[in-house]
Amino acid sequence: MTQVLSPHRLSSARAGEQVEICAIQTSAQERRRLLGLGLRPGCLAQICQGPNAQGAVLQIGSVRIALGRPWLESIAVRRFGGPTLKAGNRQDD
Repeated sequence: MTQVLSPHRLSSARAGEQVEICAIQTSAQERRRLLGLGLRPGCLAQICQGPNAQGAVLQIGSVRIALGRPWLESIAVRRFGGPTLKAGNRQDD
């Protein structure tokens, strides 16, 4: 069974970790841009690189997205412990 940890900032996730996007707390314009990239509440992402001082690379489905550090701080995620989940799909279990 997958253990779900309480919400954190995306900047606190580690490389290789699976996260579910919970909330995007930015301006309306920045939120629209992230939504257009496929980063939306409920989707699963895998941290491919980082996070570090510059940012991180996420994979959502087959798409990789590089985000700067300020955006990592504005995205709330739920981190998953245990087995990895298929990135890009909502967990409905």
